[in-house]
Amino acid sequence: GVEGAKYIVDKIGKTGTVIALPVPTSGSVSQLRMKGFMDTIKEIAPDMTVIEYATKFTREDGLKDFTDILAANPQIDAVYSLDDETSIGVLQAISDANRTDIKVITGGGGSQGYFKMMPENKDIWIASALYSPLMVRDAVDVAVAVLKGEEVDPVKVIPTTIVDRTNYEQFLDPDSVY
Repeated sequence: GVEGAKYIVDKIGKTGTVIALPVPTSGSVSQLRMKGFMDTIKEIAPDMTVIEYATKFTREDGLKDFTDILAANPQIDAVYSLDDETSIGVLQAISDANRTDIKVITGGGGSQGYFKMMPENKDIWIASALYSPLMVRDAVDVAVAVLKGEEVDPVKVIPTTIVDRTNYEQFLDPDSVY
């Protein structure tokens, strides 16, 4: 959430309307990402308007929910989405509605299909936050340390990598199942 907030502010500035799409059914994943986003926006862009609408991690829900959101909001500058699949649906809703006000959409997860949409959408900055596959190794290392009785930090934040049209080619993987 922290990097998504920074990315949005970098692209649209410190004022505007951002639609945030939490996914309450995902539990702590949504809660932590939303907390990082909201805390960072409040700190770096306190005049930003953030409107939250709950959705789910699917293209279909992104499309359906964002179609309704577009009808209810005549001006949207950016979308903070937690997942690439949701973001693909959001992009479809924007295209179907012929909206040109939205300049940024975030996502997360590293969908190859989403990456390929990045250069095609010149009027919208599309971004995805990647989570390092090394997280698994870090988790195992922490578990081993706990089993050995060692003291570990209660929280370990692993930085995300932001992918957008400027660097997406580095992350294309023809063997990816996602």
